[in-house]
Amino acid sequence: VPLRDLRQAAIAIASVLARSRNTGRVAVLHAHDWHAALAVYYAKALASSVRGIPCVYTIHNLAFQGQERASTTPYLDIAWDAFHSIFEDHGTLNLMRGALIASDRITTVSPTYAHEIRTARYGHGLDGVLRWLSPKLRGITNGVDVHSWNP
Repeated sequence: VPLRDLRQAAIAIASVLARSRNTGRVAVLHAHDWHAALAVYYAKALASSVRGIPCVYTIHNLAFQGQERASTTPYLDIAWDAFHSIFEDHGTLNLMRGALIASDRITTVSPTYAHEIRTARYGHGLDGVLRWLSPKLRGITNGVDVHSWNP
């Protein structure tokens, strides 16, 4: 198992469990790209005190999906039924695919990118999943509107 995968899993588990032990109110869990993809799954599957918190997953670059061998699955504390139902992508483990399916909402860096990634040309193999998930996919233009927020 690549050390990178174990490190990402450890960070995701730690962040979700730390949040679950904190007594403050959590409005939403917002994860960005494949590096944080497991946090969405863990929040939904493992941490009972944060289960039910809405999860938003933002795609900055669909080309990097966190794809690994299926044999990595047990080391990341992903149940085999979850592997087959949400993470499996042509026999491999795809962390981004899992986060897309597990999340309540999906955002991208622009409305144009949200449209493009649903096509075969720009979908990097996830275009079918993204078309299926279209009702929860929105593009939000990157950046700050300095007229509405200018500290």
